[in-house]
Amino acid sequence: MHTLLETLLESNVINIAILVVILIRFARQVVGEILVQRQQQVKEALEEASNRLKLAEQQLKTAQEEWSQTQEQINQIEEEANQTTQVVKEYWLKQANEAIAQLKTKTQQSLSQASRQVAKQIRQTLIELAIEKVKQTPIDGSQILDRHISLLSYHEAKNR
Repeated sequence: MHTLLETLLESNVINIAILVVILIRFARQVVGEILVQRQQQVKEALEEASNRLKLAEQQLKTAQEEWSQTQEQINQIEEEANQTTQVVKEYWLKQANEAIAQLKTKTQQSLSQASRQVAKQIRQTLIELAIEKVKQTPIDGSQILDRHISLLSYHEAKNR
C-alpha cells in the first residue's frame, strides 16, 4: 500500500506539475493580457485626468483674466462716472452763478431806474412848487425861477 500510495502521489505530483506548467503557460498569457489591458486603462485614465487638469487650469486662467478685465472696466466706469459728476456739478454751479449775476444786474438796473424815476418826480415836484411860489410872490419871477433852476441843476448833477 505504501507503493500504491507512493505511485498515486507521484502520479498526482506529476499531474499537478503538468497542470501547473499548463496553467502558467496559458494563464501567464491571459493574465499578461489582462495586466496589459489594465495598464492601458490606467494610462488612459491618467492621460484623461491630466488633460482635464490642463483644461481646468486653462479655464481658471481665462476666468482670472476675464475677472481682471472686468475689474479694470469697473474701475474705468467709476472714474468716468466721477469725472462726469464733476463736470455736471461744475456746469450747474456755473449756471447758478450766471443766474445770480444776471439777477444782481437786473436788480441793480431796477434800483437805478427806480432811483432815477424818484429823482425825476422830486425834480418835477420842486419845479411845480417853484412855479407855484413864483406865482404867489410879487417879486420878479425870473430871479426866483433862475435860482430854482440852478438849484435843480445842482441836485441833478449831484444825483448822477
